[in-house]
Amino acid sequence: MNPRRHHRTESRPLTPSTFVIKPEEVEIDYKSGCIGEGGFSTVYRGRWGGHLVAVKVLRERIPAKSLQQEIDIWQSIRHPNILEFYGYNSSSEPIFLVSALKKRGNAVAFFIDNPGASRPKLLYEASLGLQHLHRHSIIHGDLKALNILVDDHGSACLSDFGLSHVRTLSTSPSKRSGHGFEGTLQWMAPECLVGCKANSKSDIYSFGMTIYEVSSMRHATINMVLSPP
Repeated sequence: MNPRRHHRTESRPLTPSTFVIKPEEVEIDYKSGCIGEGGFSTVYRGRWGGHLVAVKVLRERIPAKSLQQEIDIWQSIRHPNILEFYGYNSSSEPIFLVSALKKRGNAVAFFIDNPGASRPKLLYEASLGLQHLHRHSIIHGDLKALNILVDDHGSACLSDFGLSHVRTLSTSPSKRSGHGFEGTLQWMAPECLVGCKANSKSDIYSFGMTIYEVSSMRHATINMVLSPP
C-alpha cells in the first residue's frame, strides 16, 4: 500500500506539491546502518506515515531545478516493476527522497539467500520495467543487479533510475569513476566508454550484462567490456 494515499482524498488532483514531505514526518534509522549506497546518496530504512520506507539521503547539493525535474519524472512513472516514489524533502537538510522499501533487498542478495529462485522470471520482470521507462523516453543509465530490488512476493523492481541525469551535474570528482565515466564501467556499453551519451540501446547492452551477472552470479570484468569476444 502507498502510504501517501492516507494523505489525500480521491478528488484531490495529483500535483508535484503532493509529494513534498516535511522532515519531521520521517524517522530515518541511522543507527541500523545504510541499506544501500550510490555515487551521491546513502539509503536508510525509515518510517513515514506509519509505514516502513526507504529514505535516500543526498550527500551533496544538487541544483534545485534539476533535482525537481528528475523528481517530477520519477513521480509520474507508475509500474509494478519500477520502484514506487512517495515523496521528497528539499527545503532543509538532510535533503532526501522517500520510496517503497523492498525488504528482500537487491537481486544479488536475493539469489544468495534464495539460490533456487527463478532467475529468468526476475529478469523478465525487470525487462518489463525497463520497457516501460523506454516507452516514456526515460533512460535508466545504470542497470545492474544491485539496482534490481525484490519485493515480498519475489518480484523485480527497477530502482536508481530517476536521478540518472542529475548524476552528470555532480561536481565532486570522488563521485565519478577513476576514468571520469558516469555509470558503472563493467555494465556500460562500449560506445559510452568513448564519450557517447547513454540511450535506450546502451541500456539494452547493460541489461545484457545484468543477465550475465544474474545467471552466473559473477560480475563482468572491465576486459570483457573493453575487449568483447
